[in-house]
Amino acid sequence: AIIDHIGLVERDRETGKLSETEFGPFVTRRLKMVANRLRLPIVAAAQLKKNTFAIEDRKMSRATYQMAIGRRPKYADIYGSCEKDANHVIIPYRAEPILQELEPSEGSELHPIWEEVMGTVRGKAEIIVALSRHTRWPQRKEVGWEGTKTMFTDLQAQAQERMF
Repeated sequence: AIIDHIGLVERDRETGKLSETEFGPFVTRRLKMVANRLRLPIVAAAQLKKNTFAIEDRKMSRATYQMAIGRRPKYADIYGSCEKDANHVIIPYRAEPILQELEPSEGSELHPIWEEVMGTVRGKAEIIVALSRHTRWPQRKEVGWEGTKTMFTDLQAQAQERMF
């Protein structure tokens, strides 16, 4: 079963009084109980906390751009502590949109530096196993990103195709 977003689960009288941070773990606990009872895998999407990628130092430099793309989300960044009930926490991560938010004005002395750093992440993503009850974690796998199709691709397969 796939739950598009745990925040979209409807509330009833019992859960109507819970705050957003209390409601997330309530939903995941219930989902885990259903999964165990039905012996059914459940994939549930949750959002990251809003400040996950916040940049405190607004004085832009190459180091700031590198720091921005180097900050990968962790399971603790999931809103509402939903990871407590998860067997696995898998986070798709793309640095490109984070870097786009930091783009300096064209023609500025920082723009060529920003373009250079942006070139290292354009069309790429990572799949991060941020938590797992069954395997070693964290693990990261670099993949390609095709935004027009909203899909991840295998970078190694693409590289092999180019060779032949």
